[in-house]
Amino acid sequence: MKASLVRDFYTVSEMAELLRIRPGTVRNRLWRRDHSLPPSAVVGRRRLFPVSAYDMWEQRVAIR
Repeated sequence: MKASLVRDFYTVSEMAELLRIRPGTVRNRLWRRDHSLPPSAVVGRRRLFPVSAYDMWEQRVAIR
């Protein structure tokens, strides 16, 4: 089950890699509630970004 969970979500580090920014920048944007990131959720103590939400966000941002 854990392997399935990992494929369904991106971590902060993975999101930083996708966006080509540093993980600290992702954390700062989350802390400031900056809307320049895709939707995310806190699971336990981890911030996770659903892959499906990232895909939709990426398409929406690319259109602008």
